[in-house]
Amino acid sequence: MATGKAGWAEAETTPPLGLPMGGRGPRFTPGASVLDPLMSFATLLEDGQDNRTLWISVDVVSMDQTATYRLR
Repeated sequence: MATGKAGWAEAETTPPLGLPMGGRGPRFTPGASVLDPLMSFATLLEDGQDNRTLWISVDVVSMDQTATYRLR
């Protein structure tokens, strides 16, 4: 009988201050402070037969195609 496995991880992914911001309409000034850190989470499930499923959650407004390909 196969035994499944699960793993979970989190990481703070707050970018450095001074980068352009997005989210609430146009912004013309860069980020100057951090109210809450941005986080990334990953959960990996394996069924014991080399079948895996990975869920990734990232605190971002959007992600461009290049970043998506790199993540995959």
